[in-house]
Amino acid sequence: MRLPVCVQCNEEFTPIKNSVMVLFSQNGENDCIYFADLYRCKSCGNKILAGFGANAVSYKGEEGFEDLLKKVDITIDRRENKK
Repeated sequence: MRLPVCVQCNEEFTPIKNSVMVLFSQNGENDCIYFADLYRCKSCGNKILAGFGANAVSYKGEEGFEDLLKKVDITIDRRENKK
């Protein structure tokens, strides 16, 4: 499998950490948690998340969701009105 490539530098990304817990929120409202892999470009230092699981680990309102929030590594807030 090929590693992701930085378009800016034409360098392969290096894996930093596997199974990073990622929280997605919508306008500041917690929504769901996924596992993904965190990569960094060797040249410019840009970071990306890739290799997300097919399904979320947990969704808001499910049992255990609040406990998992304490273990989240990265939060992605999808704002509707980004500028």
